[in-house]
Amino acid sequence: MDQGEGERVEEMVAALEAEKENARPEPEHKAEAEAEAEAEAEAPKTPSLQKVGSPTASAGASSTAGRRRLRELKTLQLFGWDSQCSKYPPGSKLGPAENLARKRVQPERLDTSPPASEPRKRKSPGQKAKGEARQPEPAEKKTKKSKKTAKPAGSKGGKAGKTAKHAAAEKSKSTASDLNVSLSGMRSKVRERCQKHAAKFGVQITASPKEWNDAITHLVTPRLGRSEKTLSGMASGAWILKESWLRESGKAKAALDEKDFFAQSLDESLVTSNAAELWNQHYCQTKKKAFHGMSAVFHERCAQNAPSRDTLLRIFRAGGGRVIEAEDTNEVQQEDGMTFAVVPDPCDRTDKVVSDCIAKNVPCTSDLFLIEWLALPKKDLSAHFQDTMSMPLLWSSKLQQRC
Repeated sequence: MDQGEGERVEEMVAALEAEKENARPEPEHKAEAEAEAEAEAEAPKTPSLQKVGSPTASAGASSTAGRRRLRELKTLQLFGWDSQCSKYPPGSKLGPAENLARKRVQPERLDTSPPASEPRKRKSPGQKAKGEARQPEPAEKKTKKSKKTAKPAGSKGGKAGKTAKHAAAEKSKSTASDLNVSLSGMRSKVRERCQKHAAKFGVQITASPKEWNDAITHLVTPRLGRSEKTLSGMASGAWILKESWLRESGKAKAALDEKDFFAQSLDESLVTSNAAELWNQHYCQTKKKAFHGMSAVFHERCAQNAPSRDTLLRIFRAGGGRVIEAEDTNEVQQEDGMTFAVVPDPCDRTDKVVSDCIAKNVPCTSDLFLIEWLALPKKDLSAHFQDTMSMPLLWSSKLQQRC
């Protein structure tokens, strides 16, 4: 700021002070004059503009922003507190230069504005209960609440709903206890996973060996094949299901409907894709197993496609068939049902069992006939008896289609 401008501002301040002195009324009494003089002496004096515009202050405001702030400061210092309050009311946000000017004009009135109140925090119900005692609600409000919260007897919250849930839980427990689940064709890790799924809805998987057990009601396997368990399961009409049945039942905490989880075959030439479903439907509709009403003689060396003769016997008995020992061929005769002999070679008439069965009009076949009877329920199996003799008329329908 140059010297000429500072002199002009100083002259303006002096003129304003002179006007104030002239406009002030004369006190009527000397005591009032003395009190006013003492108040003026105690009040902090407004700093002169010469200090504000001194070389030290101007040196700190060499930049354009500094000069602008000094100009605003000088302008604010020319007015009193009332003019500042109308332009900048208490509590408003001001810049550093404006705050400095307000302090220089009348610093004792700066802190008179009430502090900004902080936002009130909401207390949780627990804090309210600890800090304040809850006041009793009026009787009218309580009646209204009781009307809203009242539930009918048949709703979920009523006693009838609880009893229904309890009955459903007891029913699921009873059905789960009736299940006898076995696994087939799975590795150890998959078996452990299946056991965890079964435990979730209260089913314990029986640690049965590879042989079939008549107590099994559900067989879980990744796919249909010609293993002993799978063939025996189809012969008995058991549920042969995929692993997903255990998994979904474990999620639901109850045994789900088995109809959507039947195991399938990957090779139609070995096992029909829906063979398990067909034999299960046949048993559910007729209550008859696959070999119901059938009797068979099993040669000592009859197992040509099966692992052993005992395996064939277990499969045949699982389907409700009656086994005739090879030593009792003299008592073999064609009955109302189907009676046949399972031999190594049906065309070898030098074999005593084959010759005795042919003499009594009992057809001879190989063990492949029993396997395909189960694995391919819609295949015509008449070719298994063409080399020996004419088959009985009672067999024609069953040999063409079993279920």
